[in-house]
Amino acid sequence: MKAIRILVLVILAVVVSKSGFGQNEKWTWYYGNPTVYCTAIQGDTVWAGTQIGLFAIDRKTGEKIAHYYKNNSEFPYAGINTIVLDNKGNKWIATGGSGLVMFDGEKFIIYNKSNSGLPSDHVLSIAIDKEGNKWVGTDCKGLVKFDGINWTVYDNNSGLLDNEIISIVIDNDGYKWISTWNEGIAKFDNKNWTIYNTNNSGLPENNIRSLVIDKKGNKWIATDGKGLVKFDGINWTVYNENNSGLPDDFVLSIAIDNEGNK
Repeated sequence: MKAIRILVLVILAVVVSKSGFGQNEKWTWYYGNPTVYCTAIQGDTVWAGTQIGLFAIDRKTGEKIAHYYKNNSEFPYAGINTIVLDNKGNKWIATGGSGLVMFDGEKFIIYNKSNSGLPSDHVLSIAIDKEGNKWVGTDCKGLVKFDGINWTVYDNNSGLLDNEIISIVIDNDGYKWISTWNEGIAKFDNKNWTIYNTNNSGLPENNIRSLVIDKKGNKWIATDGKGLVKFDGINWTVYNENNSGLPDDFVLSIAIDNEGNK
């Protein structure tokens, strides 16, 4: 019998008591066959990106609301790497081979290298700034800014050292913090680039899996084999198997809850 995979991260459905994570939690498990790569919450709906399309799931009941894929919608055949919601509730979806997709709940708009300024159909990450600009990370074609009309590409020719953009996070000052696969972290202020890597900083590894920013502005960085790293703007603190309770130095992802736990 094939093992049943969990459809959505169960943490999304946890009902937490006022005192935090304790014995009064209620866990809801969502089961299904497709592997889930990413999720986004919109009210009582969980949007799940899989290798076989986009799922909408009722957060309270765990029931499937809809499944959008090539045979029943305009959604292209491609795995989904990231889902981000804009302030209008539109879903912006990064696909692994069919470009950038926008879904407003009724229709899909597909942006690819054939019909737009997007330089690659392999999109890994998305972030949306306060002005509504979409910042799109591609696989080996750099960082792209889309303002709704114009496409601006930032790659090796602009000051970015690596064109494989794993994740993008925007801080309160509007700076873009960009995780790359081979050259550490890039900070971009819309004009200038600041690069942090193993050659010029306390970052112990250049292959970065994920980056998040806490309420104090600290950057928490998941590395490929060198543990979890905290950067406060000056100091670098590395947590690994040898100096902490971290069980594995290969850290794939990070999230921060309302209490600040990582």
